[in-house]
Amino acid sequence: EEVGEFETEVLERQDDSYAYRIVGKLKNHKLHSKGFIFSENCFEDEFSYLEGKSISIHVNRIAVEFISKNSV
Repeated sequence: EEVGEFETEVLERQDDSYAYRIVGKLKNHKLHSKGFIFSENCFEDEFSYLEGKSISIHVNRIAVEFISKNSV
């Protein structure tokens, strides 16, 4: 969902679950928020029209992969 330009970056846990609400900017088909970069195929396939906009998503769980700076 597209959000207004005045909503800042948010990484907010939902209650005591593993679910999160993430608000950030879609750049290069990735969601950037709070220094984290979230990648999901649907950002490119279904939501490319939101490129460069601030968006909000709700996720049930976040899978994490740590990448060293040397491999980027």
